[in-house]
Amino acid sequence: MKQSTVLLGLLLTALTGCNGEKPEPGGGKSAQPSGASGAVDQAGKKVDSAVKKATDDRAALSPEEYEKLLLGLAKCSLKESAIDPNCPERKAWVEGRTRANALKDIGGLSGSLGKKHIKHESPAVRIQAAELLQSLFGTDKSGQAALLDAAKTEKEPAVLVAFVGTLQNEGKRNPDVGKFLLQMADHEAPMVRKRAMQALSSGWNRDMDGAVDKLIEKIDKDPDMSVREAACESSGSHGDDKLVAVYDRYTADPKKEPKLYAACMKGLIEAWEDFPLYETANEKAYKLTLKRLAYTPRSETVPPWIAIGDFGYLGKTDSRSLTEWKKKATWFKPAELQKLLEAVVEDPKANWMARKAALDSMVGLGTDKATLTRMKAKYKDAKEFGDKSLVEALDKAMATAK
Repeated sequence: MKQSTVLLGLLLTALTGCNGEKPEPGGGKSAQPSGASGAVDQAGKKVDSAVKKATDDRAALSPEEYEKLLLGLAKCSLKESAIDPNCPERKAWVEGRTRANALKDIGGLSGSLGKKHIKHESPAVRIQAAELLQSLFGTDKSGQAALLDAAKTEKEPAVLVAFVGTLQNEGKRNPDVGKFLLQMADHEAPMVRKRAMQALSSGWNRDMDGAVDKLIEKIDKDPDMSVREAACESSGSHGDDKLVAVYDRYTADPKKEPKLYAACMKGLIEAWEDFPLYETANEKAYKLTLKRLAYTPRSETVPPWIAIGDFGYLGKTDSRSLTEWKKKATWFKPAELQKLLEAVVEDPKANWMARKAALDSMVGLGTDKATLTRMKAKYKDAKEFGDKSLVEALDKAMATAK
């Protein structure tokens, strides 16, 4: 009950206002305008619902009840590669697993039920059975064996996606799983191949036999562009020189294949700073990133905004993993990166979100007030929404910069 009591207090605090002021009778500072009464009522209902859930003391599910909920998923259809989230039985399953005191031994029971029903006639049950074999510490040997055995006869692509997701971190440690992941990379269904790209790029599979070569093959030759993009975007976790050569090819001309260019830019950056783990430190990837940030003309897609917003975390000093990364990445020079980011911020042809991401990274890296002031001067006549948003961000950054 201690956790529920704490949550109840936090919810009540949120309802009365973040500044700690209580509603005053008859109006006053905290009174709501009459037009907001409906919104307040709705907010109150949401809080009531959350409080009820947080203080739910129903008895734990029995193993029989838990299995019944699992088998109830047989009534659900699939939606793309997952169980339809609007299926009533799916909602009952989620609610049963998340309520307070749902199970005393969820780990052991989940694993046994997963193995028991991994070949159930319903694909929805098989998907959930595969997910039950996952844990924070990976899938145990018996679970891996059950999945590999079931995969020999599995025909439903969505179920194979679930199998790959459960086994994705075991490819290097278990050669049989590694072979399975490589096979799935060539499956006829694009959704399975795409999921396999992410699995082969798992940090746990770094140095796995065949992983990098297969990723390069799929980047170059897969018939489905979404698979090529997934391979290029996620493969940076290997930090491999062979992949950097691939990124070089596909980021050289942003106009040729724009989506693949953006995906490969993300992979390229991850090859030298895989935020937030910082386990890769490829100098060639860093140098190529600097070259690509200097590319002009910039545009709505160059550079891709989603790829350049994490550089600011490199300015932190309280991360053990980042401290270790800096010992390896002696070639990293914050000043040269900041200079290129500054050019992005000041370029009106770049997407405003890319300019904002570049600014955020500069602030994280510790840019000075003089630089921020100089950049703001470029937007003294700001009229467009994006430009105005950037000016607001610059003002906020200047307020705390030195």
